[in-house]
Amino acid sequence: MASQGPVVLILEDDDSLCTALVSFLKKKGIEAVATANAEEARRLLRANRIQVMMVDCLLPGENGVDFVQSLRKEFPPTLLDVVLMSGIFIEPQFIKDSIRQTQSSAFLKKPFELDDLLPYLSKLNVQTEAASPRKTLYQAFGNSALTDRDKKKILESLDDIHGFDLPFIYNFLIHSKISGHLNVVDERENVFGITFADGVIVGVDLADRDTFLGKLLIESGYILPEDLELVLNMKSSKRIGEKLIHNHLLSPHGFEIVLANQMSIRLSRTILDSPVKVNFVASEIEMMTPHVDGERLERFIHDWVAAKLTAEWLKAHFTPFGNSMVQKGPEFRLQHPSFMMPLVSNLERLVDVLLTGATLNEILDKRIYPEETLLKALHFLMCTGTLVLRERPRVRNVEDQKKHLKNIHHQLAGKNTVEAYELMVRMTTSNEQNPDLVFQEFVALLGAPPSSAQRDQVSIYNDIKNVAKAAFDAVKSGSHAKIKDELMRDDMEKKLKASQFFDQARGMLEKSQFGAALSALEKVEKLDPKFDKIRLHLVWARLGNIDNSPNKSAGFKTVDNDLMMVEPEDKFDALYSFVMGLYAKARGDYPGAKRSFEKAVAMDSGLIAARRELAVIATLNKPKQDVFNQDLKTLVGSLFKKK
Repeated sequence: MASQGPVVLILEDDDSLCTALVSFLKKKGIEAVATANAEEARRLLRANRIQVMMVDCLLPGENGVDFVQSLRKEFPPTLLDVVLMSGIFIEPQFIKDSIRQTQSSAFLKKPFELDDLLPYLSKLNVQTEAASPRKTLYQAFGNSALTDRDKKKILESLDDIHGFDLPFIYNFLIHSKISGHLNVVDERENVFGITFADGVIVGVDLADRDTFLGKLLIESGYILPEDLELVLNMKSSKRIGEKLIHNHLLSPHGFEIVLANQMSIRLSRTILDSPVKVNFVASEIEMMTPHVDGERLERFIHDWVAAKLTAEWLKAHFTPFGNSMVQKGPEFRLQHPSFMMPLVSNLERLVDVLLTGATLNEILDKRIYPEETLLKALHFLMCTGTLVLRERPRVRNVEDQKKHLKNIHHQLAGKNTVEAYELMVRMTTSNEQNPDLVFQEFVALLGAPPSSAQRDQVSIYNDIKNVAKAAFDAVKSGSHAKIKDELMRDDMEKKLKASQFFDQARGMLEKSQFGAALSALEKVEKLDPKFDKIRLHLVWARLGNIDNSPNKSAGFKTVDNDLMMVEPEDKFDALYSFVMGLYAKARGDYPGAKRSFEKAVAMDSGLIAARRELAVIATLNKPKQDVFNQDLKTLVGSLFKKK
């Protein structure tokens, strides 16, 4: 692991004292740096994670007390402890006033014993810099030296993460074959649990009325509502499934299919776009069926990354990895199923491009692929363990640093203080409840301030610092909460408008007014990109309008992209079967279309559009009568048949 850099800064013009202090601290395992220049001290503070600064009150051309006061806006006491020193100004009143004015933690009278320093350094974090628990997690797949115990420690060290980190954690647990319970708590204090047993997921505990077993059995067409009511009224300690099977109302095979579907839907609903807390408890777990194995989970992960993970989250997530190189992971093999999946196969020569030895920032800078598409594909391959990121063992050069700053600057552009702070939290993976730490980690992420000769970089760096400082100040002052409330109200208004446009669009779809419906649905997507089943309705409208498209091939490509972004849990809905029927019909696959429409009607008998399409399919499949080959009786009868 790399050195953390100096954590103690000594601002003192006595060279012999500086040398003694630096040497003493080094023996104690504490890295320190000394300077006699106030401006140099300011630069060192900005470039390093200094935790304690020792300041002489009488400096050449500078008053130490005034200097510390000038720093406090940028480096409050929560970020920087200050120990004042003086051999001249030692009057009690001066000491008292100086401590108060500078918010210092101590005042040492010269000369002092070096050991007198230790009480003021007891809170220092002087360990070598390890990656954050979350970053360590993402680098764990590529570390073959890790034992099961090490992997469990990594999981136990996790606390505050993002819901979009869960796909990686799920596959990490499956590949590690560690058994136990992963407990997840969302922002609303809802708790759900995922149970792992020797490389498979055997249980997903989630309070979700939409996935109650009885409801899913009815929707899947395995039982009737009266069957469910019958077994619910039975006085028995058996579970619903057992009672249904015992009374010959449900086959064991059908029951297993619905149980597997229930687990799939619930697992997908754990992937939230919000912070979550996790806790893993290792324990012996009995193998059960049905379960989700590694191969099936990787298909889920592909769909989660494609449909759920936002471009904004991906950009923030990969920002700390900008100086890392992509390398082959432990699961890499050319025939790995993940390379055949659309996120990867749609990008020509993706793996070759990623494995050139370039850093992630260098790859992105070439703009070979759209940024969001590339990051989704890379993240998916990292989740499957086929590719890993390795930190390049060198300090960023000027050009690398410029790209790094531009990347962060671009992500912050146009954001208000609430959005900027949330982005800082995502980039640093710090606890949002600790703004001092968030700000400190964010400044460290920026790297050393550019020199005055690098004017463009200085401007970008200062812009970023100003935005970050404004966000930090807003959180500390409490105005952050007010702005957040206002944004929530604006968001609710947008959702209401989106709902109104959606109602209009749904009516238009029912009337086959596909062009107008598509226009309304695009407004819905713009107002609320996460609107329930928006992708399925967009596909419905696009397919209905496909024959009017000037470029049918491009139209199908857009539809294929939309279908890839359908959330996995929505694929168990009647609407999905209906839309897939429309897709098959548009492609000329009428038998496939019929099967999908029949499945949609079986799941939702009230889906009139599916019934209508079945009638159309029946008409298309009906053989035409050849009047020249009919017998005379049939021909005459058809002529006089009542219309």
